[in-house]
Amino acid sequence: MAAAQAYPRQPIRIVVPYAAGGMTDVVARVIGLRLGERLGQPVVVENRPGAATIVGAEQVAGASADGYTLLAATNTTLTINPWLYPKLHYDPARSFAPIALIATAPSVIVVNPALPAKTMDELVQLSRARPGSLSYASYGNGSTAHLAGEMLKARAGIDILTRVLAGPWCTQNLADLGAEVIKVERPDAGDETRGWGPPWMPDEAGQARRDSTYYASTNRGKQSITVDFNGGEGQEIIRRMAATCDVLVENYKVGTLARYGLGYEDLREANPGLVYCSVTGYGQTGPYRHRPGYDFVFQGMSGLMSLTGAPDDPLNEGAGGGPQKFGVAVADMATGLYASLAITAALAWRERSGLGQHIDMALLDCALALGSNQAVGYLASGKVPRRYGNAHPNAVPYQVFASLDGKLIVAVGNDGQFAAYCKAIGRPELAADARFAKVSGRLVNRDALLPQLADIMRTDTTEAWLARLEAAGVPCGPINDFAQAFADPQVRHRGIQVELPLSSGGTCPAIASPMRFSATPLTHHRGPPVLGEHTDAVLGESLGMAPEELARLRAAGVI
Repeated sequence: MAAAQAYPRQPIRIVVPYAAGGMTDVVARVIGLRLGERLGQPVVVENRPGAATIVGAEQVAGASADGYTLLAATNTTLTINPWLYPKLHYDPARSFAPIALIATAPSVIVVNPALPAKTMDELVQLSRARPGSLSYASYGNGSTAHLAGEMLKARAGIDILTRVLAGPWCTQNLADLGAEVIKVERPDAGDETRGWGPPWMPDEAGQARRDSTYYASTNRGKQSITVDFNGGEGQEIIRRMAATCDVLVENYKVGTLARYGLGYEDLREANPGLVYCSVTGYGQTGPYRHRPGYDFVFQGMSGLMSLTGAPDDPLNEGAGGGPQKFGVAVADMATGLYASLAITAALAWRERSGLGQHIDMALLDCALALGSNQAVGYLASGKVPRRYGNAHPNAVPYQVFASLDGKLIVAVGNDGQFAAYCKAIGRPELAADARFAKVSGRLVNRDALLPQLADIMRTDTTEAWLARLEAAGVPCGPINDFAQAFADPQVRHRGIQVELPLSSGGTCPAIASPMRFSATPLTHHRGPPVLGEHTDAVLGESLGMAPEELARLRAAGVI
């Protein structure tokens, strides 16, 4: 107290590197109140939330000592998972040593006995020597940091029993975010899409290898192990892996894995925190739940195909292109995206509750969700929407126009853009016409407006129109094939095309994740795996299987 009374009177700061309202914040405010009463000078609590306290705590560690700052945090938080050490410009344990902590808890790090690390220093050195090869799980805010701050890079692992597109697309997104993804495949053939070629992926000599480009497009960043879970030994391997992993994703027909004792209710007993995601055509419930199905089926059933294709001609029965499917498996990919989002949310819930859950994803549901404004328009009005081809049902002009030498897209989304468009094409009076001045008027009078615009657009080249419309601020663009798209300077600048290393040597082309993060940029460090490439390493390290046991299982056809 004597020393405290000798200090000049100025506020004492208690920095809480969490948002207000949490337990640490409450403790800090209670202590601050009592401390202020004892010292007779003000005590101010500052909240500096960041990625699992790293941001707020680092600000305190990097500041000069002033004798008036306290940090309310825990030892567990400040030691930080060791995989972070190589990325930091300071040593957390030493940098925080001089700082007074007013709320402390012991740090406990449990290390797999198979790892050659018996001390914290050895674990840090191992992390530096083998970046990206170690997995971590932590409790509370530490795990939340993996989701919000470092994008799953420290998750303890995701086991997947997926094939074709929807499930693998989901887990590829998670792998892009840094998750350790282990793909479980059949020993004899693996994922059936490995054989969906040509085209085939080239090997290091440029020759076509066994795996198709279809398979490669959805399985980068993963490890592949082969396990036959038709028998008891294979089922036990899956159960042991599921007992320690964070997430299991499967896209078998409803009830298939449960027959092998690998359903959610079976696996949650040993791992209550397991997030188990099932991806099926129709979902786990309902009269169609046992039906098989691929993307094409759900594009049709959902009504999406009824919106896609050239419009029918009411004056010419049978004319028109009829319903068309998308050029890519949009229902599959949408389901994969929804599933990866659902898994991330389930992991966040687990950090608060300690419990996992079963996620039920259906391609039919997700395809219907893609109907968005068209589907809601039907539900509200009862009017079934029709096909508009390359035009838009709610915006005019918003479509493809033929030019003097090709075609281009004009996408006018509001009245201001329409006025700019009319001026750019030399017809400003159209924007002043009461029939066309507003969006609603252009929709009602599209048949009077569009023929005039079509005649004008045919008078000049695509390149000339694009230059003129871009200068006027009118959204527009060319209609590219993939060769033109990947040659576009904007696409090249964004780095969407990447080369990924293959374990057999050489590289393979890939499409980078479109997610761009300022603080935690994604890296693509592994190409699609060869069938069973990581079986020995994963089962040896994760389950402690000796080489002799692996050899026996392989001879028996289990792996």
